[in-house]
Amino acid sequence: MDRERRTVPDGIQQHQQQHQATTKRYQTLLPAVEASPITRSLATDPNRKLPPKRKLVLVACTRCRQKKEKCDGERPSCGRCIAKTADCQYEVDDAKVSRTSALKRKCDTLQDENERLRELFGLLRQKSKPEAHDILSRIRNSEDPLAVWRSIKDAELLLPWAPSAPGSRDPRLEKIDAEALADSLVKVKAQPWTALAGDGTVSDLVSSFLAWDNTFHFSFIDKDCFLGDMTRGDPEKARYCSPFLVNAMCAFRCYTSARAKAYSAILGEDLTARFASEAKRLLALERGRGSLPTAQGLMLLFMTTVFDGSDRMGMMYRLMSSEMLKQLYLEAKLAAIESDPLKKDEKRALSKALWGHFIFENMLAYTYLQPSLRSLPRISRSWLELGQDSHKCALSKTTRVWEEEVSSELASAPPVVAGALEAATEVAKLLYETMKYNSTYGIIPGSVEDLKVRRGLYVEVSDMTDSMPAHLRSKNKFTPQTCFLSVLLNEVAISILRPLPGDTTFRHGSDSVRDLFIHHCGDTVDLLDRYVSRWPLVEYTYTVVCCTNNVALALVPVLDDSRTHDMFARACQIIEASARDFPISTYVLQGIQALAWAMKVKIPQAAAPYLEGTSDTFGEGELRDLPVALRIPYLDAAGNVAPREGGGSDVAAHGAELGVLLARWSALSIAE
Repeated sequence: MDRERRTVPDGIQQHQQQHQATTKRYQTLLPAVEASPITRSLATDPNRKLPPKRKLVLVACTRCRQKKEKCDGERPSCGRCIAKTADCQYEVDDAKVSRTSALKRKCDTLQDENERLRELFGLLRQKSKPEAHDILSRIRNSEDPLAVWRSIKDAELLLPWAPSAPGSRDPRLEKIDAEALADSLVKVKAQPWTALAGDGTVSDLVSSFLAWDNTFHFSFIDKDCFLGDMTRGDPEKARYCSPFLVNAMCAFRCYTSARAKAYSAILGEDLTARFASEAKRLLALERGRGSLPTAQGLMLLFMTTVFDGSDRMGMMYRLMSSEMLKQLYLEAKLAAIESDPLKKDEKRALSKALWGHFIFENMLAYTYLQPSLRSLPRISRSWLELGQDSHKCALSKTTRVWEEEVSSELASAPPVVAGALEAATEVAKLLYETMKYNSTYGIIPGSVEDLKVRRGLYVEVSDMTDSMPAHLRSKNKFTPQTCFLSVLLNEVAISILRPLPGDTTFRHGSDSVRDLFIHHCGDTVDLLDRYVSRWPLVEYTYTVVCCTNNVALALVPVLDDSRTHDMFARACQIIEASARDFPISTYVLQGIQALAWAMKVKIPQAAAPYLEGTSDTFGEGELRDLPVALRIPYLDAAGNVAPREGGGSDVAAHGAELGVLLARWSALSIAE
């Protein structure tokens, strides 16, 4: 056997060993045991006691939820918390409400509260200034701002004449609208351009802008092309009108419109704010698409921020407008149609857009003590006044006899002088050169080289004044255009003289800088004083206020000279009278006092009545955070008195923001 075993091949033996090892690993299966039958079902056993059902708890207490323990939901304390002698708290007060439902209910409550607070904020923005101050005072005296909201809503429900929507047919609004339409020089349909007011109110505002603003500083809109598009009433095909431009124009003119203020009082909302908000909404919908009406509307929207004293924030509209005009390549478009006799209206519209914007930008450059954002146009001015009043809705009543008595109603619009706009471009060119020179870094005011340049610029001002045609001289025929033309010439002269030491001999061997400076300031005040005497501040352009602000601030450093006292007082009187329409005027009056305080100059007694009370108009907090970018000369960026000699003109030319000056004045006054 051993021999036989030895003869078994190694491979077979190996296989047998593996099979035996595998067989040992598995257990032998045995036959199944027969199960005993169940004689009775447990489910139907009447003696069986089922466990009690678990009590459903909608909300567990905070401790049980954190410990992940079962909570019985008993109130005010659950069983586990009592057993553990622990503080028991529930996130939901009602035991019958689930946590999810409670959170949803809380979310709905907070959302409703948020909407009411937003509506309260909207009321503060939209109401007139006295109403807004009243609402703010009530909020400060109440612990619950929603209680103030409810009281305002209850008051509106008790006013039977207060319309709930702009389209409400209030008889008083209909009367204002009908009177406005009858007196309007142009009659246009409000829709589809705006739905915030009726045809009469919109016609009145558009007429007012074209009569008082569009003839000089805001001449960048061609009225014939604008009215042609507006009359056709098709925004999709319009090239010179748009809903955004119309709403911005209406917001711009609402500030001085008596009818717009009456409309606001009946409506219960500030019509100016409504038009401005609608313009901003429409601007957002355009998503940056460039067009001529958009660029023009941006400038008017910027001016509304100037009126409110928030131009630091509104400066973006000005920059957007300037950049958009560059991207429109208007000069190239005008050059392409120069020889086309059928493009007369388009040539005039493009020419006015370019030159009118240049005039406007230089006015701002003088006000903000900086170079113009627009360079000198390289196109002819021959189309500026070509074919005016050709449209059937044009301002045909504006050409009147010079000596005719002018009433304050818009139906008696001021006369228009041929050639005034072209003359304004010449003066704007000279102002452009002067402001550009004043901003040159490193020049020393009063040095030999500096005096040579400034005397040359001043000679150009004198020559331009002497060569002005007789019908464009304000002394011969006084109109808004001739008045502002003379004021603009004076502003060029003031910008030339302002950086120089006052005792510098400047002309003819005897005239000092101070003498010439006071002469031009006095002439400006005389012109503006005559303007407001001829055309009362009812329907008027902001230009008269802007020019008065500029000259009043320019006079502060020379108030030690008795020759300036009367002219300064008259300027302050005009500013004070305009403060009812323009909040910026109140800021300027405060700025005058702050500048006099900073320069240690005494305010003349004659001007004191017009400055009294302005310090209490705004609180200390408002003065410390004033968004006014209007610049004050003679100061550095921090609001300190700038050196007048040898310090470089960049300091004297740029000045400080009015907001910065008032903040510094407020802070130091409190410290003292």
